[in-house]
Amino acid sequence: MTVQIKEETLTAEDQKKLGIDPTKVAVQEAVAAVHAANNAEDDADAAIVNPTAAAFPSWVQVPPGIVFPPGRRIVAMKFKAKWTDTPKKGDRQCILWPLSENDEKLAYQRVSVSAMAMNELSKQMVRVVDGKIITWGDGTESDITVWWNEIGAACRTLIKNAYAKLHTLEAGDLADFFTTCQHVRSAT
Repeated sequence: MTVQIKEETLTAEDQKKLGIDPTKVAVQEAVAAVHAANNAEDDADAAIVNPTAAAFPSWVQVPPGIVFPPGRRIVAMKFKAKWTDTPKKGDRQCILWPLSENDEKLAYQRVSVSAMAMNELSKQMVRVVDGKIITWGDGTESDITVWWNEIGAACRTLIKNAYAKLHTLEAGDLADFFTTCQHVRSAT
């Protein structure tokens, strides 16, 4: 079965088709179903590039079956055990890439307090944790929510910083934009 992600908020009809109860307070379960479809369908009309593990440093665990969207910057991050809230689990790692518009919509659907938007947007970028493709809400070691909690605030901040950097133009590009790519004038 193929689920198509629309470029708009889910309608009541869409929610019914996906088996989502719109009266539920917790959005997490609904988002998990849509996220799985989004991960598989994201940029479906573009050719998928699948770099080999050799394209990454030796410490990066690239799971079989992972596909990378073309043109996106792929980032691998390693967090030393001593930086995490669960040092006994050893070093942790993730692979992430910038968000599509659908990814942003899913992240915002999980936000119940606006101050948590950055956390959810950053979490949405993470596609692989500790060598496993992420899951949502199943409580396993590949569950992004479990992993997100285990890495701790210091490591989460590194991912949030990556979110800000990956979704913002560099200083030189911003200067170029403001000096050569826009024109402002008053209407008379």
